[in-house]
Amino acid sequence: MTGLLLVCALALLPDRVRAQADGGDGDGTDLPTAGVWDKIPRPRIIGFTEDSFFPVIRYENGDRFIEFYGQINKGFLTYNDGVQSDQYNFVDSDVSGTRGGLTFQAPLTDGWTSGGRLEYGLAPSNAGDLTQPRDGNVDRVDPKLRHADVWVRNPDLGRFWAGQGAMASDGVSGIDLSGTGVVASAQVNDRTGGLFFRRSDDSLSLVAVGDVFTDMDGLGRRTRLRYDSPRINGFDFRTSIGQDVLNGDDTTVYDAAVTYRKVTEPLIYYAAVAASKPGDDWFRLNGSASFLHTPSGTSLTMAAGNDRYRDRSGRFLYLKLGYEQELFSFGSTALSVDGYFGNDITVEDSKSRSYALSAVQNIDYYNTELYVSLRSYDFRGPPGSAGYQTGTAFLTGFRVRF
Repeated sequence: MTGLLLVCALALLPDRVRAQADGGDGDGTDLPTAGVWDKIPRPRIIGFTEDSFFPVIRYENGDRFIEFYGQINKGFLTYNDGVQSDQYNFVDSDVSGTRGGLTFQAPLTDGWTSGGRLEYGLAPSNAGDLTQPRDGNVDRVDPKLRHADVWVRNPDLGRFWAGQGAMASDGVSGIDLSGTGVVASAQVNDRTGGLFFRRSDDSLSLVAVGDVFTDMDGLGRRTRLRYDSPRINGFDFRTSIGQDVLNGDDTTVYDAAVTYRKVTEPLIYYAAVAASKPGDDWFRLNGSASFLHTPSGTSLTMAAGNDRYRDRSGRFLYLKLGYEQELFSFGSTALSVDGYFGNDITVEDSKSRSYALSAVQNIDYYNTELYVSLRSYDFRGPPGSAGYQTGTAFLTGFRVRF
């Protein structure tokens, strides 16, 4: 991490200043003078406009910059398991949680550009830690390193990445042009993954929502090497290989993905498909697509995945119909209805079903989204197994980006 910050700092130095800071004439005796260091760009706040409350904060010198960014995403969740309801405040999102970081970029030679990112997530109320009845464990602060990587890019050769960050298949199940992705996505267990189903006899089971609902979204983040090809006719190819070093897992995993983007009048198309090998006896195929008719604001989003193991396989299909329009002068309003249909996820001969109504109101000047969603969870085990009651989640919240 220290090395990444040093790279960021050196990338900002003007060429002449960087040469002197690295030893001047190379005899090891030249030290930077006060005048040299005065040439290093000072931090300045830029980007204040009438259109945004939050400025862009950068250290900047010509084409070189370090930019700071972040977001806060907090929800208020009520979950009813069929017998009792529990309230959870300031719940974090697994899909788009509270985070902060910096990116840097600097030109190299012969058309090459370098860059990188350092990012931490802060989730004191992570969805996977929620239990019922509420026992107070959601107040733990859990900072987590998400990104610490560098890259080089050439417009003709593509981009090469190294370090902790997204694998090629990460996010492939989440393509979404509906405008409600912050609260409604194929990862339907976003805020409820740790909550349990109630059996038909009213006893609390050990089957959690996150056990039987998944979006099979590739390999997530790893310490990896990754390559992204240039985009040609709307298509690009990605592949990566890595290990989950932060969690002490030395299993080598690899993946590949293809994405497609096209903007026409009046349609926007965005799709992706990925294949990955999460484990020795585990093959995953997943993808998603979203289509937006811009004049009407109507969108259709789909996602699907298949996990194949040696002795069984699980699969899901997700469908969403969306509508977004500028109903108010301060920002667009997005509405959606969606359904999730899973089979044999974790448990063979089981069925997982979820349905939701969701709405998002944008407040552009404050870079804020206000959201609300009502979602049901229904799980049916193999024939002859215990029955489970339907769970219902009501979620409101906000996401602020800066």
